[in-house]
Parts: sequence; structure tokens; C-alpha cells
Amino acid sequence: MKNLQPILILLTIIVFNSCSGDDPTVVKPITSFQQDRFFIEVGETVTFTNTSENGQTYFWDFGDNTTSNEENPDHVYEELGEFVVRLTVTSSTGERIATTSSVLVGNRWALAIRVDTINFMDSNGDPWDDDDTGPDLLIGFYEAINPNTNSFLNFGNDYVESDFPAGGRLPPEFQVMFTDQDWELIFLDNEPPLNMLQNSVVMDRFTFNPITIESEKDYELGGGVFEITANGFRFSLVFEIR
Repeated sequence: MKNLQPILILLTIIVFNSCSGDDPTVVKPITSFQQDRFFIEVGETVTFTNTSENGQTYFWDFGDNTTSNEENPDHVYEELGEFVVRLTVTSSTGERIATTSSVLVGNRWALAIRVDTINFMDSNGDPWDDDDTGPDLLIGFYEAINPNTNSFLNFGNDYVESDFPAGGRLPPEFQVMFTDQDWELIFLDNEPPLNMLQNSVVMDRFTFNPITIESEKDYELGGGVFEITANGFRFSLVFEIR
């Protein structure tokens, strides 16, 4: 019996080492991917680039009840919402590891306005204010088919050329959702008593579609801007995708 004890100890060591060590026959994948867009609008495409290692098969769940087995898929989102994207990678030995990211599909919301210049002369070539103090600006924007007399922002008083560019983030009540319709943006010279439309003179008005207009858009930060230049005016509207 004494001679068996060293053998049992040796077998115990062998079994312990074989259980505690990594099995060299198991291949574990390293799962990762990149995407070119995080904030998009309905109908836009996101391109996913698979950067995983040790993968043999790939399974993508785009979070909108659609999937793919492609290695580097493109996907079009057709509904609003925030979607969790999951990539599951399977190795040659059947090991599976998943990782996730997200895509926000939203609408354009007005966020800020910047006015670079205005026309300081009326249609007769006269200054807006006889005392040369400069116009007191009211700026409004709304759907052209649904004018809203409450959508006028008191932009500031007695503007002269050196005051521009001017603007900034819009108050919460003016951060409205843009629709795929014609919108109007109107500049008014506001006369005392201030903030009363009936005491204002229309300087100019602009009609545009804030969805189809040519825009610069940041697909990683979820914002964008479009600019309008006409009749001596130049201004930009900043939007946020949410």
C-alpha cells in the first residue's frame, strides 16, 4: 500500500493541472466591430465593419427584428427608435462571444440659429430705422401651411454690421421638430412697443424644406446644419437628431 501513495499523488497532480490549465484545442474569438454612423434618420444606411479575431461565422442582430450572417454588412433602418446592435462571433471550435453597440434613428429638431449678416436696407434703399440705430429683430419660423404667431423670437435690438455674426442655442419652446414640409423663416424689424407683430415690418421671408435642404450632418454626434443665403441675408439653422 505504501508504494501506491506516490502514484496516487502523481495522478492527482496530473488531473489537477489538466483541469486548471487552458485547453490548447479551444479557440476563443475576440469580438469587436466599428460603424460609420450612430445617429441617422429613417431610411439611412449604417455600414458595419467587423474587426473581430478568430471568428469562423458571424451573426448580426440589428435590433429591429432583422439579422445577417455577413461578415461586414450594411443595414437600412426604416423605423424611429434606439436600436441595440449585437454581433456574435463563433470560432472554429464553437466558442461564442458577443458584443453590442447602438444606433439612434430620429428626427431633426431645431437647436440653434446663427445669423451672419442681414440686409440693412429696405426695398427702397432706405435704412430700416430712420435714426440709424439699426433694426430690432424678431425672427420666426414655422410650417408654411400652419403659420404660428407665437413662433417669433426676440433676437435683439439695434443691430449694426459689427454685431454679426450673432445667435446661439434656441430656448426650449423654439426647439421644434422639423417636418418634411415647406417652412418659412421670417425676419421682422420690430418697432416700439417691442415684441408686438402689428408694430413690425417684414424685412424678408424665406421658404425651404428643412429635411430635403442640402445639409452638413455629423453621424457620430447626431447634429447638423444648413445655410441659407439670399437677398443680402445669410443665416444657418442647427438641428439635432433625436
